[in-house]
Amino acid sequence: MPPARANGWRRLVALLAWNLALAGLGVVTVATLGEVYLRVSKPFMHPSKPLVFVPDVGALWKPGSVLRDTNRLDFWATNPVNRWGFADREPPPRSRTEKSCHVTVLGDSFVDALEVPIAAKMHVQLEELAAAELPQLDVTTSAFGWGGTGQVGQLPYYDKYARTLKPKLMVLVFVRNDFKDNARLRDRHMGLERAADGMLRLRPPNPRWKPPRPPPPGRSFLAQWLRAKRFALRRHRVAPAPPRCLDCTRFALRQFEIRARRDHVSLVILSGHSIRGARAELLARVADGLPVISLSDYLAARGIHRREIRWNHDNHWNPTGHRLVAEALLEYIRANPSVCSAKIAAIDS
Repeated sequence: MPPARANGWRRLVALLAWNLALAGLGVVTVATLGEVYLRVSKPFMHPSKPLVFVPDVGALWKPGSVLRDTNRLDFWATNPVNRWGFADREPPPRSRTEKSCHVTVLGDSFVDALEVPIAAKMHVQLEELAAAELPQLDVTTSAFGWGGTGQVGQLPYYDKYARTLKPKLMVLVFVRNDFKDNARLRDRHMGLERAADGMLRLRPPNPRWKPPRPPPPGRSFLAQWLRAKRFALRRHRVAPAPPRCLDCTRFALRQFEIRARRDHVSLVILSGHSIRGARAELLARVADGLPVISLSDYLAARGIHRREIRWNHDNHWNPTGHRLVAEALLEYIRANPSVCSAKIAAIDS
């Protein structure tokens, strides 16, 4: 090869190597700056959720612990756990709730609401709104929620905890995945199984279930942020509910209705913002006459789009969403004041 051509190739290789080195340095610099920015601006990047197992109830948060939850993009929330294992205030004394219009709310992660502080949760905001607008009713509230449970899994929350507070109004928060969650058999929650006679029967949580070991926290804040961003950009579709899901949901709602009649508690279902159209028709079918507050209709009547009530990268309610849910519940109580005058059944200690 002529010397001139060889020198040309050497210069080209050197130029490419220099450009690659500069590009690599640029990537390292940007990654370093991103890592520093996230570590300085974000309180944490790894959730912390200690678990315990309560026989006949299932998995709950560890009483007295502090929960840290984040989707690494929108929210970084810290919540204490009360003595019953829920991310809520300490339950009020029975001597207080039996004299007030106590409203107990049951649901899944939308009620657990680890994305917001306790002060911003729907039931706390409902209590504050009612104190200002309906002080004569003396509304108090409590909430019992755990992610991944349907109404089947929430039955023990009422039987063991909520019932002891002698509520006058019980609110079941129903979201789109509850149809499937009611049909799932999970060792850590109450479930349903079909007996030999073809009837559905409650199956208690597996007493041998143990909380799994939590995954180790990721070292890089930037890597965790990028993984969260990639996951959030995926499209998550919920398939139509099969007949078994409807049967299980109908069974669970009947169980709550039986308990409400026994304990002289008013019962209402609050359907989430994703319950509309065909899903709303299915819920009305299985509710079979139980009153339903449609959050979707409430928002539509006020010209509010559902994206305003949820996080940008998460379908759960943001503080504005919790506020609107509280307003919808307050409107129902205002229109139905009799729910606060129900007779309370005697409950054995």
